[in-house]
Amino acid sequence: MSGLSDPYLKIGRAKFHLDNLNREIDTFHSSEPYEIKSYDDLERQEYVRTFRLFDVPDDISLIAGDALYCLRSSLDQVACGLGKQRI
Repeated sequence: MSGLSDPYLKIGRAKFHLDNLNREIDTFHSSEPYEIKSYDDLERQEYVRTFRLFDVPDDISLIAGDALYCLRSSLDQVACGLGKQRI
């Protein structure tokens, strides 16, 4: 099937985005984007630990969306290519 080169290109582009996404997530994680607080709640006799995650940068969401779009597009191209095949 000669029409499969386009889906492979889209998958390659998705891999590019996923590699970039991993780098962005590593950078975000290394900046310690969270806050952990611990305290004793004497009234309830509990030890309380709270966790707060700061806002995730928009770049991470956009890169993830681009990767997913490329993967979906490659599936569309495969389906269209198979639909045009004669049996």
